[in-house]
Amino acid sequence: MFDNDLQIKSSKQQVIRLQLAPLIDVFVLIIVFLLKGAVFTDGTLDVPANINPPRSVSKETTDMASQVLISKTEVNFKMINQTVSVDSFKNTQGVRESILEKLKVASKSNNTVNKQNLANVNIVADLGLKYEDLFEIVKTVREAGFSSMLFVAVGESQP
Repeated sequence: MFDNDLQIKSSKQQVIRLQLAPLIDVFVLIIVFLLKGAVFTDGTLDVPANINPPRSVSKETTDMASQVLISKTEVNFKMINQTVSVDSFKNTQGVRESILEKLKVASKSNNTVNKQNLANVNIVADLGLKYEDLFEIVKTVREAGFSSMLFVAVGESQP
């Protein structure tokens, strides 16, 4: 009577197969969203002859913002129309403070604010510029209230 209850029917084990096609589709979508989130832009830019910025191969357009042009020897703050030498900017506290005050006023103006209410600035730096010099200039621009900075690279011409 209890013998029937003790019988265990053996069933074949199913082999689990990994479906690669949907997995590949998901990974491709993830990669597409990661690439679309990256900012690659192109705009017309007046680069002085004494600045050699890094090169880029991507081409897209963006709204132009205020510019800071940094060569090996001088810094040109286009939004306040002032040019100073890199050495005097780094080593002279009065020069840095006066520029900081002018930049604070410029960061509040309407032509530097983007759609997200962030003050925009494009930084065009020479490829051979020392990191310490660039850091001091970027720190001052950030202290002035420019919260959105783009480092500009010159694009290669495309056919």
